[in-house]
Amino acid sequence: MLRLIPVLGSLLLLASCAAPPEPKQPGREDIRLEFAVKHSNLGMVNSALSRKADPDTAGRNGTPVLLVAAMLQRADILEALLSHGANVNITDAYGDTALHAAVASKKTDVVELLLKHHANPNAVGKYLRTPVLEAARLGRIENVRLLLAANADPAVMDEFGRGILCYAAVAPVNAIPLLELCEKRGIPLVEPEEIDLMRSPLLASMKQGQPETVEYIMKRIGDFSPANRQALGQIAMRVAIEGNKLDWVKYLTAHGVQLNQTLPMAFRATKMVNVEGVYKFLARNGAIDKGYTPLIWAAINKRPEIAAYLVENGADVNVISNEGKNALHYANDTRTRRAITGALKRVNRQKAVSGKH
Repeated sequence: MLRLIPVLGSLLLLASCAAPPEPKQPGREDIRLEFAVKHSNLGMVNSALSRKADPDTAGRNGTPVLLVAAMLQRADILEALLSHGANVNITDAYGDTALHAAVASKKTDVVELLLKHHANPNAVGKYLRTPVLEAARLGRIENVRLLLAANADPAVMDEFGRGILCYAAVAPVNAIPLLELCEKRGIPLVEPEEIDLMRSPLLASMKQGQPETVEYIMKRIGDFSPANRQALGQIAMRVAIEGNKLDWVKYLTAHGVQLNQTLPMAFRATKMVNVEGVYKFLARNGAIDKGYTPLIWAAINKRPEIAAYLVENGADVNVISNEGKNALHYANDTRTRRAITGALKRVNRQKAVSGKH
């Protein structure tokens, strides 16, 4: 038993060495500094720093005071903290830095100050967003310009695969100027094989953005008739029908989206099938397709006006889905059913008249 005592002692010593250090407890001046920053009291900030308060101290919620000052857009307090040795790239629990916080403002002075002090423009924060993605998401175009000029990576993606174009497309303000800025920087807006609802600028803007942005992107894409754009066009058509956007349906129809094609057929021309398969992709996007044409989508979603337009512009009512049904089988409401049959009669009458001539 006595022989085990030295061994146990050694093990306990090793365990104590391996244990993580206790987090530093804030001192009185650190607490004063946190209070002063939170209440934007520059005089108290300087007083606490002069008494050796830690410029990297964090509040009870774990947010470093530098981030708090950036959130409050207090360039003077940031300057005081940085001049006393604060780490410009210090992070909160999510990995966000002061630069992430600063880009939320319409003003640029705080972003400029942080970049001057060598803040990392490619720091990865919450959801793997970098400051430039955060600035694009909020529509802060001047901050996007500053970050790109400071070598922020324009090709970076967040954990969901969304890039700067996707965030710009759904920005609450400055969406179109942001997209124009990206194109000037050589970031291609038109990616015909990018058909993920989470990643495609067009589809994202149709789901979450402004109508003007959707129209801008559609016009930049222009022609949906090439085989490698049919899948994008088919999904865009489905989103337009679900949103009851007849003007979008008209544009897509006029610019080459085939009305009697189904989404699985369109996928055959894309690389997506080879990567992960149609079913997996559609499942991720909540769009399990059973061989539905745009007209069938209109019938399912009870869109009589859109259904009539599609029939009048060449949609075949008799196309059968994988479930063995045509559009009229899916038209469970009276208005949509009447719209389809009425449009079909008009088309047949027009054909009869044309045949006589």
